[in-house]
Amino acid sequence: MSGTGAPPPATPLDHPIRVGVIGCGEIAQVMHLPNLRAMPEFAIAAVCDLSAVNAGHVAETYGVASVYRDHRELLADPEVDAVIVATYEHGEVARDAIAAGKHVLIEKPVAFTPDEARELVELAERHDVVALVGYMKVYDEAFESFASQLAGIGRVRSATVHDLAGRFDRHHGVFDVSRATDLDPALMEQTRQRVEAQLRAALGPDHEERHGLLHNLLMLGSHDLAVLRTAFGAVDRVEFASAQGDDTVFAVLHTERGILCTLTVGIFTNYGWWDEWAQVNGDDVDLRVDFPYPYLPNERGVVTRRSTTDLGPATTVAPGGFGSAFRHELEHFADCILTGAAPRTSLAGGLADTETAVAIIKALPPGAPASTPPTEK
Repeated sequence: MSGTGAPPPATPLDHPIRVGVIGCGEIAQVMHLPNLRAMPEFAIAAVCDLSAVNAGHVAETYGVASVYRDHRELLADPEVDAVIVATYEHGEVARDAIAAGKHVLIEKPVAFTPDEARELVELAERHDVVALVGYMKVYDEAFESFASQLAGIGRVRSATVHDLAGRFDRHHGVFDVSRATDLDPALMEQTRQRVEAQLRAALGPDHEERHGLLHNLLMLGSHDLAVLRTAFGAVDRVEFASAQGDDTVFAVLHTERGILCTLTVGIFTNYGWWDEWAQVNGDDVDLRVDFPYPYLPNERGVVTRRSTTDLGPATTVAPGGFGSAFRHELEHFADCILTGAAPRTSLAGGLADTETAVAIIKALPPGAPASTPPTEK
């Protein structure tokens, strides 16, 4: 469905879905563009970036003739059916895309504030377009297996979603990535200040000094909030929250299914492994999914199941498929456009996750964050 309404009717096309990619940074270059080129459902029709360096590199690499610096010019292109919004700020671009009648896949987070996310939900409903949030973890084959087994767990004793991430450079040297060297520092600072003002306003005067923590929770942890909501139900209240500085937050969340779930999200660790997983403990079964490093398509998630048999404890370890979660996400995007299927990662879900993130920060003690204690040697 688009927003919270009914699915839009299928769009009959006699050609591949012509996609415009707005924002040609790392995620577009490493994942979206290679997958789009490899998929018969899509054709890359146009690219847009504030950086002429990035836009030119991508256009040359993918043979794209239509290159724009202003997203509004791309949206006016009649040869574009759908867009991927992979900019840092999504709100304005996504609003303009939906208003232009383009189907849209918005990279996470859907927005930096609940008000902005809510506006996108309502706009998508009015314009009857397909609108998805780029929560690719939900499309990971290992997570899909994990989620499908939850119904057989019975009573849930404990649920956990944990993400301390790790180094984000393992794919460096694997892909030919253009780095924007021509962006105006003043423009970048203006953008930073604008986003900070939005975050402060969303938190209110008692918690506005926690804007950095909210930013990090949305940029990394929105994936984990989507996983938690998909697996265990929508969050209806925050039972407890604590934090260390602006890089680590811990919360206990109550869901509509009556499940208490612990959430840990932290960024800037130096792990050489990827530390992101979800686990549920029942009366008879423990079930866990470990997510793979996101930017290497041949890494697989793993589902581990522990149970008790007549012969004693038994553990099964089942890896997911080699298919990229990003590609599965795009396959679903195409299915929604071509058949009218309901989006699995709707804007309404993105709104709920943004609201939860703000609620977690507001559950912290008011005032400025305490500094992170030094690590003992």
